[in-house]
Amino acid sequence: MLNGVMLGMVIFMGAKLSAQSLAAPSIGKPPVTQLAPKSLAQEKMTQEQTDFLLAEIQQNEKNPAFDLKTAKQQLFSSRYLYKGLYDLDASYPLYVLTGDKAKDQAACKRMKQAWISQYPEKYQAILAQKTQK
Repeated sequence: MLNGVMLGMVIFMGAKLSAQSLAAPSIGKPPVTQLAPKSLAQEKMTQEQTDFLLAEIQQNEKNPAFDLKTAKQQLFSSRYLYKGLYDLDASYPLYVLTGDKAKDQAACKRMKQAWISQYPEKYQAILAQKTQK
């Protein structure tokens, strides 16, 4: 008999296998439109599930059959997701926290600096927005 944790892993692994089929379009399978059970957003997502879901969103962002809204709702419910300035600008990179505080801080700082270098005008607009409040 499977307990709740084991069942969650079985469901998650099934979603991972479906995602792998997306990488091989010659199989002819339809794209995944829901990556995880709806209850996953209500349960605590693991770091691995958060990482997987972020990769799926990035891979399928332009796929019209992909349920991007539901996937993002599930992703944003995770305690392992660092959004940074994402709420102010959707081009800001998302990062899945590893639990290693020093590594996570360094990675987030690098990502922010790379984003600022790529989008200086967006960063200046965000700073201007913050000073107006």
